[in-house]
Amino acid sequence: MTLIKENLLAYSLTAVALVLGFAVLFFAAGSGGAEPPQGNGGDDGELTAMLSEFEIAGDLVAKPGAVTIDVMNVGSIAHNLIVVGEARTSNIESGQSEVLNVGTLAEGTFSVICDIAGHLEAGMKSTLVVRTIQDS
Repeated sequence: MTLIKENLLAYSLTAVALVLGFAVLFFAAGSGGAEPPQGNGGDDGELTAMLSEFEIAGDLVAKPGAVTIDVMNVGSIAHNLIVVGEARTSNIESGQSEVLNVGTLAEGTFSVICDIAGHLEAGMKSTLVVRTIQDS
C-alpha cells in the first residue's frame, strides 16, 4: 500500500511539473516574437514599462536625447529591467516601481531584458527604439 501511495505522489508531482512547464512555454511563445514598438511615446524622453510574468510591456519608443523609464512591476514576483549595455534597475518587488535613468541615447535599437534566472528564457525581452518621432 505504501508503494502505491509513493507512486501516486510521484505521478502527481510529475503532472504538476509538466503543467507548469507547458504554461511557461505558452507565455514565452506569446511574448517572445513581438515586433518592435511603433508608437509615438517618449516625446519628452520619459517612457513607461510594465513588468509581469513573463513580459515587458510598454511603448518603448523615444526621441534621441535623455531617456528615462518609469518601471513598474505589476507581476507577482520580482523582476528587473536592463537596457543592455546602458543601464539597469535593481530587482523590483511585486507592486513596486523604480525610475531608470538610461542616459543620453542616439538613434538606434537597444535590447531590453529581465536577467533574473529563467525570465529571459521565458520570453521577458523587448526592444527600446530611439528615433526621430514625427509630430502628428
